Amino acid sequence: MRLHSKTWLAKAFLLIGLMASLSLQAHGASSWVTVRPCVLNADGARVTLLKSHRIGDTFTYRVRLPDGGVHPIFDGDDDQSRGTLSNVVCAGTPSARAWVMSGEFFGAGYPKGVAYAWNAALRQLERVEFAERSFPSRVQLNPAGMRLLIPSQGGDATAKFVLYRHDAASDTTEVIATDTDVAVGAEGVVIDLAKVTLPKEVSEFLLNREACEHFRGEVIDPPDAELKKERNDNIRTYCTGTDAALARLRQKYAKRRDVVRSLRGFEAKIEASPR
Repeated sequence: MRLHSKTWLAKAFLLIGLMASLSLQAHGASSWVTVRPCVLNADGARVTLLKSHRIGDTFTYRVRLPDGGVHPIFDGDDDQSRGTLSNVVCAGTPSARAWVMSGEFFGAGYPKGVAYAWNAALRQLERVEFAERSFPSRVQLNPAGMRLLIPSQGGDATAKFVLYRHDAASDTTEVIATDTDVAVGAEGVVIDLAKVTLPKEVSEFLLNREACEHFRGEVIDPPDAELKKERNDNIRTYCTGTDAALARLRQKYAKRRDVVRSLRGFEAKIEASPR
C-alpha cells in the first residue's frame, strides 16, 4: 500500500534525526571544544561553555557546571542550543564573578542568553535566562539573588531598561521595565559589563582561535586515520586566516588595554601544517 506523502516525509525526517543523533554519539565528548571557562568564586566553582557539531556558522552549545554535569545551554534537546554566539563574558571580582552569554539560537526568532553566578549566602548556583536584543550592561550579585540590567532596544520599548530580578531562594525571575539604571541598586557586587565587553570582531576571533588552539594541541593516541583527518579538518576550519586577523586586530586596537590583554597570549604565526 502506498504511504501518504506527509506520513512518508515524517518518517524520513525521523530517520534523518536518528542518524544525526547516532553520528553525534559516535563522536563522543572528545569533539566538544572549550569556548570560555569562568571561575565564579574564590573556592573555584566553575562554569565552562562548550561547542561542537558545526553546521555553517552555527554550533551546538553546552555548559559544564560546577558539579561536573554537562547540559544543553537552554532547556530541551541540543537543537534548542544550536546557534551563533554573539557575546560571552566572565567578569567581577575574584570572590564573585558572573558568566554571561548571548546569541541567536534556533527556534527562538530573537536573541537570547543566560547568566550564571554563585550565591555565596545560599551556597548554590544561580541561573537567569533572558531574551532581549541588547546584551546586559550591568549585573548585580547579592544574597537575595542576581540582577541583570539590559538596555531596551526597538520601537515597542516602554522604558530605557529591562531589569531581570532573580529570587535565589525560590528560583524565580521577575522582569521589570525601568527608566533608571540605579534600579540594580548599590548592595552586593555590581559588575559593569559595558566596560569589559570586547568588540564583536575580537570576540569572534577569540572563539575561533581558541578552538584552533584546542585542535592543534589534540593528540591522537592510539593513532587513528579517521580521527586524525577529523582533527586536521578542524584545524583548517578554525585556524585558517587567524594569523592575519591577529595582526590586524593588534594594530587596530593597540590603544585598548582590554583587547591587547585578551590577544597577548597568542603566537603571531601558527598557520603551518597540522601537527
